Amino acid sequence: MARGYYRLDVLWPVGTGFSDPGNDSSVVVALSAATGCEQCLSGLFLGDLGEKPQRILHGRHKLVSVDVVKVSHHGSADQFVGLYQTLGARVGADNTYGHPTTRALDILRTSGTTVFRSDLHGMVALGRNPEGKLVVWSAKSAMPR
Repeated sequence: MARGYYRLDVLWPVGTGFSDPGNDSSVVVALSAATGCEQCLSGLFLGDLGEKPQRILHGRHKLVSVDVVKVSHHGSADQFVGLYQTLGARVGADNTYGHPTTRALDILRTSGTTVFRSDLHGMVALGRNPEGKLVVWSAKSAMPR
């Protein structure tokens, strides 16, 4: 689906064989920008997929580096490191499951991802400055990337 400068593609669970209700059947979408849009952001939003379907997703689609990844399942330990080679990721907090886990945070950090957490940074928003550099605003500060 395309609208304005953006395109939204559903990557999962289309034709995956995962049809039972639950985390591994959650929707994964990729947000991409039109060519030439210097201010647009790209993103991958992973729903609640576990490591196995993340590996399948990685093998089926030519995933490229994106500006933002919404980490799967609030940062549970069930993650595939190959998906997190990006500039930024959002990890949920304030839940009763103990997410984000230390394992998920370690995966993100060792893959070069900058982690922003609502429990530590408050509300987080992303955009680009006039020079096209990624800027992250949080309740505490603005951080050019």
